[in-house]
Amino acid sequence: MNKAIFDIEMNKARFMKVVYNTETWSDNLKIHYWTGYIRGIRRVFHGEKFGTKKEHLLWLKAIKSIDAQRKERGKGYRDGLKVKDKKTAELINDKKTLSKFFANL
Repeated sequence: MNKAIFDIEMNKARFMKVVYNTETWSDNLKIHYWTGYIRGIRRVFHGEKFGTKKEHLLWLKAIKSIDAQRKERGKGYRDGLKVKDKKTAELINDKKTLSKFFANL
C-alpha cells in the first residue's frame, strides 16, 4: 500500500468514526468497526513492525468473539487488511460514494 492510499483510507476511517460517534446514530458498534479498520490499515501500511504477531492473531480472532464490540473491531481489522488488494480506482469510487452519503445527512 502506498502513502496516498493509506492517507485516503485513514481519513475515511477517522471521519466515519466521528460520524458514528454522534447521538443521531443508534448503531454505535460502528465506532468499534472503524477502530479495528484503522488498526488493520496501519498493519498493512507498516507491515510486521506494527504490532506483534501475537497481537495480530488476537485481532484476527476477535471476529469470533461473543462480545459485540470486540467482534466489530475484529471485522474492521479484517476489512482493513483487505485494503492492500484495492485498486486506486476503487478507492476513488469509495470517496464518491461517501460524498453522496454525507450530502444526504
